Amino acid sequence: MLTPKEFKLLHLLAKNRHVTLTQRFIQRVSWTDETDAREVLMKYVQRLRRKLGDDALDPSWTKTVHGVGCRFSAPTSKAA
Repeated sequence: MLTPKEFKLLHLLAKNRHVTLTQRFIQRVSWTDETDAREVLMKYVQRLRRKLGDDALDPSWTKTVHGVGCRFSAPTSKAA
């Protein structure tokens, strides 16, 4: 079960699938206070990956674009 904040993050990423959202944009939409929520955001991405069954070392659903942000994409199917 997702927490309301996890659901909001998942909804934001899924609504913008295949688009890399900057950390700053995600923070502004998800955390409206002025504090730097970078570490908090990464914790939520980590929790979301765990709940989606996503491999942190080779994620299929939530991709981290280092130095930029995150994006949501459907896993690629492996052809036989």
